[in-house]
Amino acid sequence: MKLTIKNIGIIVLITLLVTSVVSNFIQDKKNKDRADQVTLLSGENNILKESMKNAQISAKKKDTTINILIDSITYITKNYNLIRKNYSGLMDQYNSLSEGLLKVSSDSSYRFLQDVYPYPGDLAFMFNEPQVKAIHLDYLKKLKLTELNGNLKSQVDTLNYLLGLNRKAFALKSSQYDDLKLQLTECNKLTSNQSTQIGLQQDQIKNGAKVYLGASYVKTDVGRLF
Repeated sequence: MKLTIKNIGIIVLITLLVTSVVSNFIQDKKNKDRADQVTLLSGENNILKESMKNAQISAKKKDTTINILIDSITYITKNYNLIRKNYSGLMDQYNSLSEGLLKVSSDSSYRFLQDVYPYPGDLAFMFNEPQVKAIHLDYLKKLKLTELNGNLKSQVDTLNYLLGLNRKAFALKSSQYDDLKLQLTECNKLTSNQSTQIGLQQDQIKNGAKVYLGASYVKTDVGRLF
């Protein structure tokens, strides 16, 4: 068959037509893939935003609790300082017992001991004045040591309570830090996704595809845009 100019033209036209159809098919496939990817990214972004919102709410709640704990720690610390101050006063009293007892007569000490150690029978053992004063002093020291021990127990209990409050505050601070770190990580991921979306949508616009903008699709015309 002899090729004529007309036949050659027909072949070229058919080739161009087929090429155009194939090219359009490939481009449509690419646009669909881009649109699907944009949709997937939009869904992921919504999840990221919700997660960031929840992490922010969680961090604020923990902040409120931490402030309450800090107020409690401040208040309990003041009480602890008062207990310690009281201990110092009790210790001063304990150390001054001997000196204070010098102003008390031996007879007074003897009568005091009879009151604190009442005994209805005969007093078979005799004590001299220094012994009576020493027994009196031992009794007073015992009472004061009981107060001192009670004060020390209060100090230990208060310190243990403060330790518990500080541990709770530290745990909440650590958890709050994790919330903030999560927000930062997901914010970076969200920014990356949005940048990818913009790039995909720009490619769609260049190829005359429908682009999702907010609540509607926009059909672009490459010939008018470029």
